Amino acid sequence: MVVRRLVMAGVLMSLCVVGAQIKVLGSIAFDSFPAFLGGLLLGPNIGAALGIFGHILSAAIVGFPLSGAVHGITAVMMGISVWIYSKTIAYVCHRGSRRWLAYVLGSVLAYVMINIVALVILYPWLKGFVFIIFWPLTLANIANLLLAALVYEALPSDYKMGSK
Repeated sequence: MVVRRLVMAGVLMSLCVVGAQIKVLGSIAFDSFPAFLGGLLLGPNIGAALGIFGHILSAAIVGFPLSGAVHGITAVMMGISVWIYSKTIAYVCHRGSRRWLAYVLGSVLAYVMINIVALVILYPWLKGFVFIIFWPLTLANIANLLLAALVYEALPSDYKMGSK
């Protein structure tokens, strides 16, 4: 089972690399879809690590615009977002609630962490730029969350090793 989890983590890490190449704006990309999926498949800690890795890689590809500190904070916030997403979905599903409710709650919390909390934290560095990146970030975040939920639901049950 350990080998299978390591292989799955490696596949998801390589998907982060591919997703980091699909840009929406600057370092905003599809690198978090594999992290959200990894949170569901392998648990919140591995998902968070994938989220951090994915954002750092995506920012590195474009040369860390706006400074390394901004992207370091963003990567940590991405990791927290993925952790909260997968923990929320696991908790709500464990409580016997409907799966769609779990996805909605997890997605809303992840969205708030990245699109609101992270931008508020980054405001002193980015100033008015947060208003420019809000809509591209919203589009990418919703697409990444939706893709993760759809792919997870499409997978056969023997691949679903996650925290449920």
